Formats: sequence, C-alpha cells, structure tokens
Amino acid sequence: MAAARFRKTFRYPEDTDSDEPAEGIDEEEQDKLIDRLRSQNEMQNARFTNVFTVFSLVPIPWYLAAPFRSSSSKDLLIGFLGIQSLIITAYIMFYVRPEKPDVKGKRPVYLAEQQHTRGPMQKYLPWLNVCLSVALCIIGITISLKKSSGRSETDGLLQWKCYLPSSE
Repeated sequence: MAAARFRKTFRYPEDTDSDEPAEGIDEEEQDKLIDRLRSQNEMQNARFTNVFTVFSLVPIPWYLAAPFRSSSSKDLLIGFLGIQSLIITAYIMFYVRPEKPDVKGKRPVYLAEQQHTRGPMQKYLPWLNVCLSVALCIIGITISLKKSSGRSETDGLLQWKCYLPSSE
C-alpha cells in the first residue's frame, strides 16, 4: 500500500546527454501546421458548399415538368413555389455565410457595425424559404390526404411523393 503513494520526482530535461528531439513542435512548425489545417478546412468547406448547392438544385426538373403534365392552377402554383424554394436554398447555400457565434458574447466594435450592414437578402431570405417550404409541405400533405382518403391501404410511396409535384 505504501508503494502506491510513491511519486516520481520532476527532472529537468538534459541538454547534453540526449539525442532525442524535444517534445512538441516549435513555433514555425506550429504555424505551418495551422496554415495547412486552415487551408484543408477551407477546401473541404468549399467542396461541401458546392455539393450541397448542386444537391438542392437536383429536384428542379420534377417541378419544371409539373405544369406540362397537368394544366391545373394548383400544379402550376406548386411547381412555381417549389422552384422558388429550391433556387433560394441554392442561393443561401452558396452566397449567405452563417454567422459564427462568439463564445464569450463579446465582439469588437468593427464586427458589431458589420452586423448591422447585412442586407435584406441575408436577413429575410432564409425566413422566406422556411415559409415557402412549410407552405409546400402543408399543400403536399393535404393533397396526399385527399388522394388517400378513398383508399383503404396506405401507400408508402404516396407519403414520400407528397413533397413533389403530382405526376398524374
């Protein structure tokens, strides 16, 4: 039990005896590592931004084809709102950068002034997109419920398809 309480004494590193490199890295290597990691992070952010921007534009052909399949004003409205929402999503993904929260809650004066210079596109466009998306979901769900009210079985594909324009 007494052996468990022994502590190792601190020893200063010996400069003359060891040929081993010191632990850690010097400032120059640290700066190079930070710069390399920062550039890798920026490249990955740019790649993901491009991928998600393209990913948000993929469903547009379904909405473009909806008015040609059906001449009802409902399908035209759904197609128009869907295309608008997808284009707004792509614009937000590519051009509007999210604000980085400050951990301490303190900001320099010049950053506080820059926040007030954000334009209406950056302020209100995400909220407009949320409203469009909610409206499309509500419209799609009500159409889906109307179509499935006469049927006894529920179709899993019908539940997923309610978020796309009608194909009938």
